[in-house]
Amino acid sequence: MGNDRPCFVLDKAGWQLETRHFNGIQIPLYRTEGDLSHIKGWVENPRIDMILSRWRNARHRSVDVFPDDDEMLELMLDYVDGSFAIPELGEDVKRNGVREPIIVTWDGTLIDGNRRKFAVMWALSDRGGATNEQLHLLARTPMFVLPEGAPDLHRQSIIIQENYAESLKKEWPQLVTNGRIYRRYQELFNQFPQEQELEIRRLVRREFPRFNTTEIRNRINTMLLIEEFRADYGDEDNEDDLEAKINKNFQYFRQANDTYRTKNVFSEPEFKALLFRGIQQELFPSFASVRRLEEIYGNPQATQIFLEGEGLAGTGLRANFDRATAEARREEATRNLSVERRLEEIVKQIDNLTSVELAEIPAVLRSQLESALQRVIAQATVSTDETNDANAVE
Repeated sequence: MGNDRPCFVLDKAGWQLETRHFNGIQIPLYRTEGDLSHIKGWVENPRIDMILSRWRNARHRSVDVFPDDDEMLELMLDYVDGSFAIPELGEDVKRNGVREPIIVTWDGTLIDGNRRKFAVMWALSDRGGATNEQLHLLARTPMFVLPEGAPDLHRQSIIIQENYAESLKKEWPQLVTNGRIYRRYQELFNQFPQEQELEIRRLVRREFPRFNTTEIRNRINTMLLIEEFRADYGDEDNEDDLEAKINKNFQYFRQANDTYRTKNVFSEPEFKALLFRGIQQELFPSFASVRRLEEIYGNPQATQIFLEGEGLAGTGLRANFDRATAEARREEATRNLSVERRLEEIVKQIDNLTSVELAEIPAVLRSQLESALQRVIAQATVSTDETNDANAVE
C-alpha cells in the first residue's frame, strides 16, 4: 500500500472518493475497508459521558484521562440499563458483518460507529464465539475516511447528522412482521411434519433472530387469534376495511393473547365473541383495558354497559369502561357478602328512598316486593319451628 492511504486501511481494499451530504453540507469521503483493531473507540462520545464519570470517580482520575478499549468494552457491557446492547449488536455483526460503514478521520479518530466498533471487538473476543468464517468477515470493516486536512466543520457536521438528526426509518407494522413469522412457521411445519413444535420455532428463529422462541410462539398465537376474528367479521367488512381494522387494533389482539392464553376463559366462545365485538366496535379505551375484560364477562349488567353504555366514543370510552368494571366488581362484592349483610344492604337501600320515590314505585314492583317479603317471613317461620321442635325432642 502506498503512503497515500492511512495505515488502518487494508491492503488491496477499494479506495473510492464519494460525496455525501451530512447536516446539509456536501462532504467528500473515501469508501474503503479497514482493520478496526487500529481504530480506537470514541471515548469522547456524549453517549458515554455518564459511565466515564463513574469510571473516573471510582478510580480518582482526572477529566483528561480515558479508559483504553478493553476497559471501555467492559464498562459498556456492565452498564445496567442495557442501552448499549453490545452482545445483541455483536451477534448481528457476526451474522451480517458491519452493514453501515463507520466513519473515521484520516488519522484514525472514530467519529461515527462507536457501538459497531465495540460490537466487533466483542464478537472477535472469546465471549463472542465467532466462527472462522465470521472472523474473516469481521476482519474487513467497511468505513468512510475523511480526506487528510478536512476542515473541522466536516467532522462536526457528520457528528450532528449521525447522532442528533431524527431517524426517518419506519419499522414494519407489527401485523406485517407477525404475518411473516406466522406464514414461515406454517411453511416449515408443513415441510417438517415430524418435528416437534418447539423445533419448528427454533427454525423460525434462525430467520428472525430478533425474537426468541417464546416471543415467536406468542406472535404465532396472536395471528391465530386474528384469523379467528377475520373469520367472524369477514362477511361484515370488505377486505380492505377489515385489514385496516386489524392493523389498527393489533395491540388489542396481542394483549388478549398475552393475558388469556393460559386461562380457561379463552376457550369459551362467548368470551371470544365479547372480545371480538369490543375490538370490532372499538370499545376498549386502552390496550391495558383488555386485561380487565374478564371482570365484565359473565356479568349481564356489566356487559350491557360495556356494549351499550353512554359515550361510546372518544374520551367517553374510559368512563363507560370504568362504569362496566365497577358494576362487575359491585355485584361480585355483593355475592361474597353473607345473607344477613346482603339483606341489610337491601333494607338500607329501601330506607334511603324518599316518600315521593316510594309513591312512584310501580304496582307490579310493589307486588314483587310484597311477595319476596312474604317468602322471607314464611321461610324464616318454618326454620324457627323446625329448630324449636328439634330442641323439644332433646
